[in-house]
Amino acid sequence: MKTQNVSELYPVTLKFLKQQDELGLTRLLKAFEDQQFEADDQKNYFPRFLKSKNLPQAVLEIAHYEWCFHEVKSLDLGNFKQNMRGLFVNLSFQALQLGPTSAEALGVSIGLHAFWKPVSGDLRRRQISLFEKQVIDTLSDDAVFTVEGLINFLEDTPSESSEARSNPKSWSEILNQLLRDEIVIELKT
Repeated sequence: MKTQNVSELYPVTLKFLKQQDELGLTRLLKAFEDQQFEADDQKNYFPRFLKSKNLPQAVLEIAHYEWCFHEVKSLDLGNFKQNMRGLFVNLSFQALQLGPTSAEALGVSIGLHAFWKPVSGDLRRRQISLFEKQVIDTLSDDAVFTVEGLINFLEDTPSESSEARSNPKSWSEILNQLLRDEIVIELKT
């Protein structure tokens, strides 16, 4: 029963592992089935289980990608941060960096990938830029910003990477795209 559910939740991970070593995959799934945990926890536990087995980074990235998909899809945002004001990162937001091997196995580009559930709809995912990541990281701190305040802060903050210093777009354009996508949410209550 556990293996069937894992195969539904992590098909690319299992396919990748099978291509690497079919006998090893059988042993790995047997070891996973032998674990004692609630059936509902297997979605969350499988990537951690794989990590505990010292598997290659690509396997862990693929499993994390599939976990993000299912985790964000199942979230219910309800009444998001009522009675608050300012800019916030969507509570469902998850991001991970994919290397060449895992990106190829998943059929996506190398780089930073985001998963989130807009308040108004279903799961969304796309690759995000270093500039968008800088906006999200800034909002992940305890400070509360307005749109204008965040743009001013970002313009006055030196970037750590050379790519971020050569930003081809304005911070206003980047923030507005994140707001349209509902990765960043502005509360005006």
